[in-house]
Amino acid sequence: GRIGSRRGAPPAVPAERLESSLVYTRFHGIGRRTGGLVRMLTARATAKKEGPYTAGYRELLTLAKRTYRKCRKRLLQPIVVGHLEKLKVDHGPVGMVRLASVFLAR
Repeated sequence: GRIGSRRGAPPAVPAERLESSLVYTRFHGIGRRTGGLVRMLTARATAKKEGPYTAGYRELLTLAKRTYRKCRKRLLQPIVVGHLEKLKVDHGPVGMVRLASVFLAR
């Protein structure tokens, strides 16, 4: 049957789309919050005039970038792997190659 088939009600969002949008919202929130920190650390770590704390700022910048990538991977990996597994089950390896070819051709 159709999802959300009640008359006049908006259709329900399928679970996989809802999960993806929640992941995007969380990822976007993480990116926005860390962006200011990374910009500030970058400005101080790459300043033309090096001060006594420049090396510390470089270390903090490396740590912030590494932590951001690690969190992003932890957030996105289960969704991407799950989606690929579903494609594999639904279409098989040959179908996945076809889908990938169509995607790349666009």
